[in-house]
This record gives sequence, structure tokens and C-alpha cells, in this order.
Amino acid sequence: MARFRLGRRDRLLTMSTIIAVGVLALGALLALLPDRGVVASLQAPAAEAQKRLSINDHQPAFDRHFKQGVALLRAGKVGEAYQVLTAASAIAPNVPEALVNLGFAAVALERAEEAEAAFLRAIEIRPEQRNAYFGLAESRELQGDHRGAVHAMSTFLHLTPEDDPFRRRADAAIWEWRTMLDAETETASEPDR
Repeated sequence: MARFRLGRRDRLLTMSTIIAVGVLALGALLALLPDRGVVASLQAPAAEAQKRLSINDHQPAFDRHFKQGVALLRAGKVGEAYQVLTAASAIAPNVPEALVNLGFAAVALERAEEAEAAFLRAIEIRPEQRNAYFGLAESRELQGDHRGAVHAMSTFLHLTPEDDPFRRRADAAIWEWRTMLDAETETASEPDR
């Protein structure tokens, strides 16, 4: 029986054909799944770039809303500040400073879940946004989640320089929450009478 041997050139051509067919098949498969996996991860940077570009189109409106919202918040007009900062965040949803101020307005209005969502979004955008952790701790305290509050405030302390004036307040809050947690633990471990 005679063996048929391919030359080097024929083997390269065969391998190239197999690879090309495989790449085309993989591409066709990925085209069928546009919202998943690799395709979505390739589309995400383009979508983020588009969001960043869109803020430039609305910069004057965002600046006006943001500055007005912060001024209202400082003046104690929390309800108005909340509305204006909500508008600022709608114009530029990826600006962590606007989200943090919106979160503090929500805390003051005792809208703990909305506040937590704003702080978490700010942290997602910029993980080193220290005041977002401080606010997150306050929103979790409002919800009665003292363990979560301690965790968030501890992160704030970890990111904050020693000379920051808010460190004392953060330390005091952690001490208070840990005292509450200890009391809860003692109460839970007492036998029923």
C-alpha cells in the first residue's frame, strides 16, 4: 500500500485552511451571542468612552446643577439639594463627586437605600473615593446594618491620611457601632428565661 505524503507547502496550506475555518466558525458563534462573553467585554470600553464624551456635550448644565446642589446641601436645604443633585447625576452619571453629594443628601432625608446605591456607584467608578465610604457607613447605619457600617468606615480610615479632621468622627462611629454589635451578640447568646 502506497502512502501519500504531503509536502511542507501542502501541510502549511492545509493547516492555514483549518485555522481560517475555525476562526470564521468562532466569529459566527460570537456574532450569535452579542450580549455575552468576549463580545460584550469588547463593546464595554467603547460604550464607556461614549459616556465620557457625552459629559462634554452637557458640561455647562452639569456644572450649574452640581455647584447649586452642593451649595444647597451646605445651606441645609437638603430636599432641594437632593433634586438638583439628582438632575446633575442624570446629566453625568459617571461623576463620583455628584453621586457622593447625592448620597449625603439622601442620608439627610433618611433615604438609606438610595444613599447606599449612590455611594456604591461612586465607589464602583472610583474605588479610592474616600468620602463615599464614609457616606456608605452612614447609610448602612440608617438601615441598622452596624457590621456593614463598621466595614465601610474602616475602609474610609484605611484610605484617609492621619491628619484628616474626619478621622476622629470615624473612630467614634466605629466604637459606637462595635459597642452595639457586642451588645447584640451578648443578648443573642443569653439563655431564654
